[in-house]
Amino acid sequence: MTRRDVLLATLHANPKAKFVTRGVQFGSEPLYDNVLPHAELAQQVLLAKQNLSDVNIPVTVSELAYGYQERGGAQDVLDAIDFINIHMLPFFSQNASTGKFLIRFLIKRPS
Repeated sequence: MTRRDVLLATLHANPKAKFVTRGVQFGSEPLYDNVLPHAELAQQVLLAKQNLSDVNIPVTVSELAYGYQERGGAQDVLDAIDFINIHMLPFFSQNASTGKFLIRFLIKRPS
């Protein structure tokens, strides 16, 4: 949280930040790694968005599709973020050779 606060303060202190910062990303697969409950992650995203509203810097979460799936879809996180920043990382599977199975998953989710 200290790093988050320093980053947000830096973005406010630098007058050029709003022109060169394309987005703030929370974590690296925080749902997949079970860093905190999805409701709390969504709240953290909303607080960061509120903090950055005056500089118009969007906020997102870097996450695997699997991380959302394992948290029941984590719709509250999806609703909170400004854009989707999803990791495909097909090399997590020993059987992966192309991204065609992930693309099929994103187009038509299994029920």
